[in-house]
Amino acid sequence: FVQRLVHAALKVLVYEVDGTRPRLLLLANGADWDPECGCPVYPEDLDTSQWFPSDQTETTVDYFPGTRCWLANGYSILSVPRKEDGRGTAPINEVISRLFAIEWRGPLVVVKRARRHSLQAINITSPEVSMVNAVVERYVYRRPLFLFIILIFHLRN
Repeated sequence: FVQRLVHAALKVLVYEVDGTRPRLLLLANGADWDPECGCPVYPEDLDTSQWFPSDQTETTVDYFPGTRCWLANGYSILSVPRKEDGRGTAPINEVISRLFAIEWRGPLVVVKRARRHSLQAINITSPEVSMVNAVVERYVYRRPLFLFIILIFHLRN
């Protein structure tokens, strides 16, 4: 029984609000996921309540952000929900500020997926952290621009 539960936890990369660097953490599945079902683990099956006590937004990334280059594996980036204008009420993420010199609010949890179009979650390994950092850097830089474009579109109409 214990051996089967080991597969119920996955390594994810967490950018905590008050941290100094991203951390590769073993994240357990939530109480709703049943290891007996034989189903694969998906990002929404993971227990992220420590960082997102009420709600979270999932963005899937299959291309390197801002390019048309496919990633070998896709990623799910979990964050706090943002208002339509791109502003948030969560505290500023110190890890993102230090690494990428951009103001980002709230934590980020990055989950690796088995293949580009698969949502099955798999472990992030230590050698992949630099690649994930590059994806997250492009994601956080492009996200405010994307929301700004949406805001302008809504103001024009």
